[in-house]
Amino acid sequence: MGTCCSLFVGRVNGHTVVRISGELDHANASRLEDALALLDGPLVVECAELEFIDFTALRVLVDATESHDSVTLRYPSPLLRKLAKLAGWEQLLGLDAASG
Repeated sequence: MGTCCSLFVGRVNGHTVVRISGELDHANASRLEDALALLDGPLVVECAELEFIDFTALRVLVDATESHDSVTLRYPSPLLRKLAKLAGWEQLLGLDAASG
């Protein structure tokens, strides 16, 4: 069974916004990594439509903090928050505390 994920990229108030929908896991994490490598500057990742994420895909977002000034996850699900907390990546990822 394959996983499906869609990315939509835009600029809002000078920030690069990446909206992710569907499922992110080991099967498509490399595609996410390739897409993020094409972008410049700090990233705001909207996760409201993200149905599932595993540690492999979450690691791609963590790694993106090195090449982008910051990565902020907006509207993270309880699962995403829990994974980030278990891995110790809450502060690094800039989970949007007002959302999710």
